[in-house]
Amino acid sequence: MAIFSILGFTIGAAEEMMAFVPITIMIARGLGYDDIVGVAIASTGAAIGFSGGMLNPYTTGVAQGIAELPLYSGIGFRTIGYVIFYIIAVWYVMRYAAKVKADPKKAFCME
Repeated sequence: MAIFSILGFTIGAAEEMMAFVPITIMIARGLGYDDIVGVAIASTGAAIGFSGGMLNPYTTGVAQGIAELPLYSGIGFRTIGYVIFYIIAVWYVMRYAAKVKADPKKAFCME
């Protein structure tokens, strides 16, 4: 999730990460998790990074230019928000993954 999140907040990669979903699903299955864990690794990681957008040239850079604000002002506030949301997202995905690993019948998607 960290790699996808970094790509999200630096280059604004969000929907581009969907190409990696089949790979992360295969990794999750190989580790004994279900498909939802694999999807969450790529999609949630990228979404959290994109929403933080500390260095995102598209959402932050362009928007602040249009609003006539100093480029990347408020980076501290966005970083704090990003870290909080990232910790919550990782905790939530890990909690679900641990539940599925302990009892595969609790998975939302069955094979």
